[in-house]
Amino acid sequence: MIHPLPPFQRHSETSRQAAVSMHQPAKFIRQQVLEWFRANGPATDQELFAAMAPMPENTLRPRRCELRDQGLLEDTGDSKPSPSGRPSKIWKAK
Repeated sequence: MIHPLPPFQRHSETSRQAAVSMHQPAKFIRQQVLEWFRANGPATDQELFAAMAPMPENTLRPRRCELRDQGLLEDTGDSKPSPSGRPSKIWKAK
């Protein structure tokens, strides 16, 4: 599958440049995230972030979203409280 550039703000040249710079690394990180879910089972974004630290959340969350969009991860329909006490979706590998 050919992956488009990671998401970026169309009005921002620096955002586009950042997306271009992440194009190749994003493929590798997507694979790491998918493998993590396959090995560890269902989890929230916060659990993913803690496990994959020090990789930034703003690098991991878009990769998780891309995997969801590709049909490789899905929402379990369940949630658990995030550190702030708000509900956080639980994701799993398909």
